[in-house]
Amino acid sequence: MLVVAGEKLFANTQVSLNPRHYVQKPEYWGIEVVGCTPAIGQPAIVPYVVELDLTGHVGTRGIEVIGANHTERIELAAAAEGTPPETAVDETPA
Repeated sequence: MLVVAGEKLFANTQVSLNPRHYVQKPEYWGIEVVGCTPAIGQPAIVPYVVELDLTGHVGTRGIEVIGANHTERIELAAAAEGTPPETAVDETPA
């Protein structure tokens, strides 16, 4: 299960986790954090929490959570073998 939490700038923004589609399994399965705001937003900084069942959405090494300003790779292959997962962060500017 992937759980992502943060703050959204509009109370009526709907936040979701959208897995990318691939022809064959990648090393890191991309999962995008997407926020959709209606034409008339309700300005208010409020927290959000979204979850995604990772069944069928894990690459050969793990997942890559892709946000607007930050991307994070999470190793999951090692966890299946009994080793705690490691996290690597992509610091490339968006």
